[in-house]
Amino acid sequence: MSGSVDERLARELDRAETSGSCLCPATPADRRALERRKRRIRDPADVRIISPVPGLYVRWAHWRGLKPPARCLHLMRGLAALHPDWVFCGPSAALVRGLAVSWSELRRIHVVCSSRDGRRLSGRIVRHQIEVGEPELVGGLRVTSLARTAYDCMASMGFPDALAIADSVLRTQGMRRETLKRLLSIEFSGSRGIAHALATCEWADARAENGGESVARAIMIERGVRLPALAAGLRSAGVDRLNVSLDTLRPDRYAYITRVGRLEDVFAGLRAAEAAGFTGTKLNVVLMKGFNDDEIGDFVQLTEDRDIEVRFIELMPIGQGGAAEYLPCGAVLEACPDLEPVDLGGVARRYRRPGARGLVGLIQPMSCRFCNRCDRIRVTADGMLKPCLHSAGEIPLRGLHGLDLERAIRAGIAAKPERHHMAETGRSEAERDMNRIGG
Repeated sequence: MSGSVDERLARELDRAETSGSCLCPATPADRRALERRKRRIRDPADVRIISPVPGLYVRWAHWRGLKPPARCLHLMRGLAALHPDWVFCGPSAALVRGLAVSWSELRRIHVVCSSRDGRRLSGRIVRHQIEVGEPELVGGLRVTSLARTAYDCMASMGFPDALAIADSVLRTQGMRRETLKRLLSIEFSGSRGIAHALATCEWADARAENGGESVARAIMIERGVRLPALAAGLRSAGVDRLNVSLDTLRPDRYAYITRVGRLEDVFAGLRAAEAAGFTGTKLNVVLMKGFNDDEIGDFVQLTEDRDIEVRFIELMPIGQGGAAEYLPCGAVLEACPDLEPVDLGGVARRYRRPGARGLVGLIQPMSCRFCNRCDRIRVTADGMLKPCLHSAGEIPLRGLHGLDLERAIRAGIAAKPERHHMAETGRSEAERDMNRIGG
């Protein structure tokens, strides 16, 4: 690369980075020059060039200093220069609007564009073919309307991330909860996911100061703390099964591990669920040596006069799982030798104490790997199909329809690995924590 071209491109990179954008080269010759320089991987960080998506360029020293929201905005501004007709939607539009978007949702850019454009997109860009009406210009970027942005996020995200969006809409717009519900109901009545979005609105609170506070509140709700108020409504809406996470029966330990809520609220929720007609509620207990192994008998005792299934789950090295000490499910049978085998319930081996109403399930991904009989795939709230919980592989489904969607799902099933390797490596290959995967 000649000195003059080198200096000119350096100035253009300076301008792009100063404006918070990746560089979109003005000519094919400039792009070829940047591609040649990108291959010089031994260059110092302050001159080394990378291409986060095809056609956009940035210096490595600048890029590595950016947090995920800033990286996402750099890409969006560069893509807007490459494709002036594109409209950003979903989490990408929410970020531009200043809403609380979790970093995990910013790994991909969400755009509204034609299927023809989609053939050229990188895996980092998710195409959507949706009716967006008249786009709005926010911060120099074309984005979907506030109502469309809120709906797209809240209808597809898990409850914690959806609540963070709802809270931040109320907070940034000075909007009341009822107004947001009415707006979504009018514009998206009958649309897929609208029930989830409206249910999320019920918990929205403009007083939440940030997304982290919203997520913490959502997790508290999901853990059953508000189940007494929800049980009857959930049952009448057609929900017929509940799963509740409960890793301890000691109030002090519960306060320590959850940091919010009270243990008595969980049991009030279980009583309300039973009164509402729920049966076979699953109580999921992650076994942790030195934390709750002395409570195994107490958990099994819960099945004596309750129609519930207490499911002991072996700790897996995923997310925060590596912080506690592993205990095999065999410890349950040692602590309660009177448990009698019943059957297989999905991935759980089920037992019953003589005369008990309820069941005890053992889920043993570590000590008794069940990969050979696992027939499950997962679809995350952001539309990624995971062939295996513990693999890094993910296949994007959002924006696909008909045969394209069927082919992608079939490809995901075919890509299901023979087994996980956590016993050998001591870690999961998944790149998300469990609360970002679901299930």
